[in-house]
Amino acid sequence: MEHIISTFADLGNWIYLIVFLGMLIEGNGTLFAAGFLLNRDPSMTPGVLIAAFLGAITEQIFWFWLGWKIRLRESNSPFIAWIIKSSNHFDEHFLKRPKTTLLISKFIYGVHRAAVARAGILGISWRFYFKNNIFIILVWMITLISLGFVVNQSIHLVSDYFEYTGYILLGALILFYLVQHYAVSEKLRKYWRGI
Repeated sequence: MEHIISTFADLGNWIYLIVFLGMLIEGNGTLFAAGFLLNRDPSMTPGVLIAAFLGAITEQIFWFWLGWKIRLRESNSPFIAWIIKSSNHFDEHFLKRPKTTLLISKFIYGVHRAAVARAGILGISWRFYFKNNIFIILVWMITLISLGFVVNQSIHLVSDYFEYTGYILLGALILFYLVQHYAVSEKLRKYWRGI
């Protein structure tokens, strides 16, 4: 792991382009990795934050624009059907609590992009969406970068316990199953079964 981090740290200014492009592909992983990287070289913080923010905004613009285009014309495309099916249960939440809905969707893998496209499909104005989303993007970025930074700071404390990683992952999987099985509402269970 140390070798990978040092390789990225040695890229110099190219790291900003990598962070920007990483935000277009997978924001959560990119921000977490950026936190690891910033632990090694904190002087890169302003550039990494700017590149990540611009990448996140660019991604938002694209998916919102795609939703807006979908709204303007009907299509039987499986891609469009996926966007509508995976995000239409957010409609009421978008209209009543847009900030909360956008923040929660940021942390749910595979839902955020569909949710952003759905905002465009619903006809929410770009100005309203953008105004509500800037703060959400900053909170999301700071949370994941901080998490990566803290994990990198404390990884040496648990390195002796890596032999138990399989047991920990099994326990996490069982816990996830129990939470999903017992705590998730009936509506969400029906939704996921229908996909």
